[in-house]
Amino acid sequence: MRYFSGSKTPDDDALLVGLSDDRAAATLSTLPYFDYLNRLAALEQVLRSNGQWFHPHPWLMTFVGDSNIEAVVSGELDRLTPADLGTYGQVTLSVFRRTAATSPLLHLPADNLFYAFNLVRIPTTNATAEADRLIKANRAIYERVRAAGGTLYPVSAFPMSRDDWRRHFGSTWARLRDAKQNFDPAHVFAPGYEVF
Repeated sequence: MRYFSGSKTPDDDALLVGLSDDRAAATLSTLPYFDYLNRLAALEQVLRSNGQWFHPHPWLMTFVGDSNIEAVVSGELDRLTPADLGTYGQVTLSVFRRTAATSPLLHLPADNLFYAFNLVRIPTTNATAEADRLIKANRAIYERVRAAGGTLYPVSAFPMSRDDWRRHFGSTWARLRDAKQNFDPAHVFAPGYEVF
């Protein structure tokens, strides 16, 4: 993926020098940046039209540091089966500079470059057993990501205990707890997470 402005597109061949892939099998597309950012809206429309949007969404969103991304992603891709993602499921990988992440309590890997590594699972069934299987798999993947210095984006589908949350937030835990007590003493906001 590359970003550009104006009508002159960058030279793909120059950008891809030294990389190995199957150019003949590649599907290339160009779209405006807003459309790229809003690409999941089209997926949502398809899923609503065929009824799958109303099935469980056992997505997993993580951050992995640059120093471990290849090992983590290749290991997880080796474990994935088509049923783990579903017909419309996606594996997304996006790179970020640490200096661009300014949210004060977003827990990130220590590397200056890190990746959002996400499994957008779209089950073809609403069976409880299948959702439970994927939620259990999410927990196992998260443990491997965490062991590699990665972190969780806290909207992922698997249960976290209070101790898990305390470990997740680490040194910012006390600051978060104090803010919660100060600004939300009745625990009205985000009650389902059971962070405290």
